[in-house]
Amino acid sequence: MNRFKLFANKVLDKTFGKDSDHDVPRKELIRFTLGVFGQNNSCGFIGWFNYFCLFVIKFEPMLFGTLFTIVRIWDAVNDPIVGAIIDKHTFKNGERLRPYIKKLAIPIGIMVIFLFIDFGLSETIYMLLLIAVYMVYDFLYSFQDIAQWGMTALISQNPKERARAAQIGRIGAMMGGWLPGIITLVIGVIERNNMDVRPAFVVMAVILGFGGMVLSYSASYAKERVPLAKKSTAKLSAFTILFKNKIVLLVVLGSILGSTTLVLQQITFFQYVLAENNIFGLEINGTTLSFIFGLLCGIPGSLCKPLAIYVARKLGGMRYILLASIFFNIGFRFLAFFIGYEGWRLVLSGLCLTLVNIPASMTDIAMTALWGDSLDYLEWKTGERNDGTVFSMQNASAKITGAISTFFMALTLTILQFDANLEQNQSPTFYKYAWPVFILAPMLGSILNLIPLLFIRYNDKTKELLIKELKRIRREREGLAPLDLEFKYELYDDDEFYEAKSLRW
Repeated sequence: MNRFKLFANKVLDKTFGKDSDHDVPRKELIRFTLGVFGQNNSCGFIGWFNYFCLFVIKFEPMLFGTLFTIVRIWDAVNDPIVGAIIDKHTFKNGERLRPYIKKLAIPIGIMVIFLFIDFGLSETIYMLLLIAVYMVYDFLYSFQDIAQWGMTALISQNPKERARAAQIGRIGAMMGGWLPGIITLVIGVIERNNMDVRPAFVVMAVILGFGGMVLSYSASYAKERVPLAKKSTAKLSAFTILFKNKIVLLVVLGSILGSTTLVLQQITFFQYVLAENNIFGLEINGTTLSFIFGLLCGIPGSLCKPLAIYVARKLGGMRYILLASIFFNIGFRFLAFFIGYEGWRLVLSGLCLTLVNIPASMTDIAMTALWGDSLDYLEWKTGERNDGTVFSMQNASAKITGAISTFFMALTLTILQFDANLEQNQSPTFYKYAWPVFILAPMLGSILNLIPLLFIRYNDKTKELLIKELKRIRREREGLAPLDLEFKYELYDDDEFYEAKSLRW
């Protein structure tokens, strides 16, 4: 037993680091990661909502796409409002974010279950009911999700510790997203046995949707360690200073531009284009093959995810991970298009997508770390921290891109003359253009995403200088003696940031 404990402690020390070397205790990080894992069980399951509505309930694509695009864009616009509410409110115990994680987990889980129940109503009434439930779900989820990822910025004043929390939390999120991945396999089994898939979605809603949110409560064990910055009395302060945060605005703009392209989901391509397959003498339907393909293409990226901080340090900052992901996506998708998907060509194309997934698996860590860095930049520049509003933009960005993707997915199915009521024998247009849309459309999105990211100048060198200056400012605000610093400043581009020419720390 003692040997097992020693071995377990060595593994934990290797994974999370020794407590003596860090501000954030290992036990706290593990609980936070477990909560993120649970939340992403639920969030990953919600990712199947479009599939459920279009391919199970079989709503008319353009009607569904148009209505839910409007709903999701409103939800995205609503997120900065939620963030501003969070920024304006401090709980009696002095906390700003943690209580939202604790109090909203169960109500959100209940809403998830209702989203996946087929009430047998007419299409119009049923869609209106889903819209109402979805808006309640999303409003509550905004508070909880902003609070959860906002904790990565408050968990420590040290940016290296914040990056560590962001990386470990995102690894938990990745692992939480694995369980909903088996839904593809479940659907494949049900299809082979000619069974109704709707009861399975209800069961999975209870296990993954509700159960995941219950588990997300564990993230509330994380502590807030960053002191409160000054509070502004201006009613629109959170929105006003948000527009001074160039890092966030450029990243969000890139994400939005990147989503404005045609969309054909992987499961749709495999389910209808590669419907029947014989692999080593086994008959495998397209849905099951999609699961195997996604699993094999995703494993190397998952294994490389813990290297995000190391890679960012070698490249010179988290921004370069985003750029690397874009260039990999453009180059290897272009190559895969010419390789094709017939027979063994699918294996070579899969290898290309595997290489795409390696830097792509690190982008969520890079994004979360950049949000935290942008808060330091904002506090240095304005004297204020709008943690809620900034992390609401992470949520809002995902919703806006999701809304745009929903519309373009519906538009794509319409252009390709897709009919969900036909098991096979789709239109010739669908079979002709399914591969080019599936493999090349994300490449176009990456090109559009690249443009704003090229204007971000924040790197590891400027971050180090900013943190030292911010530490001096915080000491002065708290009435402490100034540190022994000597700065000579030179104007740094148009961001009003100053680079130190001589510095004694």
